[in-house]
Amino acid sequence: MSVIRLYLKSILAGFFIALFIPFLYLAGKKNKGPRTILSKILLKIFMVRPKIVGEIDDNAGLYILNHQSVLDIVAMEAITKKNLCWVAKEELFNIPLFGHLFKSCKMIAVDRENKQGLVKLLKDSKNAIEQGRPIVIFPEGTRGKERELLEFKAGAKMIAEKLNLRVQPVVLVDSAKLLDTKYSSKEGGGASKGGTLQIIYMDSFMPQGKEWLAKAREDMQKTLDDARANPPKA
Repeated sequence: MSVIRLYLKSILAGFFIALFIPFLYLAGKKNKGPRTILSKILLKIFMVRPKIVGEIDDNAGLYILNHQSVLDIVAMEAITKKNLCWVAKEELFNIPLFGHLFKSCKMIAVDRENKQGLVKLLKDSKNAIEQGRPIVIFPEGTRGKERELLEFKAGAKMIAEKLNLRVQPVVLVDSAKLLDTKYSSKEGGGASKGGTLQIIYMDSFMPQGKEWLAKAREDMQKTLDDARANPPKA
């Protein structure tokens, strides 16, 4: 029953996404309001309660996040007032429904198979920054399925250094457990019952040295491990 319940929630979420997409397109560059409303609705559907630790640095131009599920984007959109500009794999823009969601929200598509992909990424990121939109990127490049963060790819490093951006790491603690059917088959219902999603804003910094991104990964892993060892009270 728990898996069925989660699937029903997903269908309801899909309905609201489809309902909001025309409004997002019509809103154009001023679509932050509808995005926030939609994200808060989706969190209620999945019964997810964000718990924020630390504070967002409004001076940061690049936020780097670990990634486990689409809930990472939803939660950040719900709690953040800033008009975030997300970086996503180009193939995601071709998925029915979600592709239109990404396009209508003015996300940046990255073609990782094209040698010019990083050049376009830098150009699109520069345009977003000039419009007052900070960049958000998952440096792992895809969803991490293990307890250890994947190696960070070069895109985040290039954006931060070329555009001289202040960087703030953000750690989301095991969002997959709140939106993954494999957890719904476990005792207690897992993802179907929702729960608390801890979102940790780490200290921001200006990139220095060649290994700053690798160091950021180490610090994010430690923060994630510490949070897992001391989960928030229900």
